[in-house]
Amino acid sequence: MRASFSWVTFEQLTERVSAALVAETFNARPDRHLSWTPILLDQIGWERLIAKSDIVFRTVLEEQSASERRLAAAKQVGFLATAAITVFESPTWLWHVNGQRDQRYLPPITGGPSVVINSHSFFPMLAKACSNPLDLLIIDELNSGEMSAKTLHETIEGLDLTASDRRLKKLARNGWAGRIRQESGGRRRGATEHFYRALGPALIDNKNWVEIPDEIQQTLSSNTFEHLRTRVKEAIAAGTFDARLDRHLTWSLIRLDQIGWERVIRVIDAFFESLLGEEAEAKKRLKGSDEKPILATVGLAVFESPKDLIRLP
Repeated sequence: MRASFSWVTFEQLTERVSAALVAETFNARPDRHLSWTPILLDQIGWERLIAKSDIVFRTVLEEQSASERRLAAAKQVGFLATAAITVFESPTWLWHVNGQRDQRYLPPITGGPSVVINSHSFFPMLAKACSNPLDLLIIDELNSGEMSAKTLHETIEGLDLTASDRRLKKLARNGWAGRIRQESGGRRRGATEHFYRALGPALIDNKNWVEIPDEIQQTLSSNTFEHLRTRVKEAIAAGTFDARLDRHLTWSLIRLDQIGWERVIRVIDAFFESLLGEEAEAKKRLKGSDEKPILATVGLAVFESPKDLIRLP
């Protein structure tokens, strides 16, 4: 019952995102927020993150109330926005089409920093990555954990070993991935297996986002949310999404004025920026500990909704 309720709730959010993309309100505001990221946590880190997410959502609702008071005093209508926050445990293996489990490598305890993309390097990288949807899928996988050409070939149906190796090398040359280690011996019969990992979540500031063409904004937003949807579906199928009763899944259609919008965005951005700090602290505690790491996925979204969505929760 929990799994069904969670999926219905998330699919309702999916409808809101789809409606906003079609109406072209999703990216109408350059400071809108859409992100998801997998992070390694220990139990303390998990509890801290859940507590933060609860505070953020309560703050969002408080900003709606404050906006309504300002709008009433100014005799203005305001605009509709959708705010969503989800924090859940992800499985450390993937489900294939045939339902079989495939063991995944956990993200290394010593992960690298985020990569901040500036306008000089972003557009060439973006053009090369968006030229083929398969590259975006591989980048998604590399953000979830380290992969070699062999593991990538086993994960993505229809991608042969040679093509997997070629695409990983191309993503490394273009700055999306880095080679983190190599292994030889055993069944490799003298060959060397190279492992890659995404260099870090790409953080695009509002100034650079404005400069991206509308059609590419739409593609990036749609693909980013679809990848989050896949992670939610994966976790629900694996039974990890609701395994922890304090997991967080909320979304709300709210009415805001400009001041309220700016405050909500600041709160969400600050929450996102705190994620890597929580992961770093958790990794310090996990080092030398027997505690099993928790692979958590955090998804955040705040965007303007179409005006014809008049029903408020």
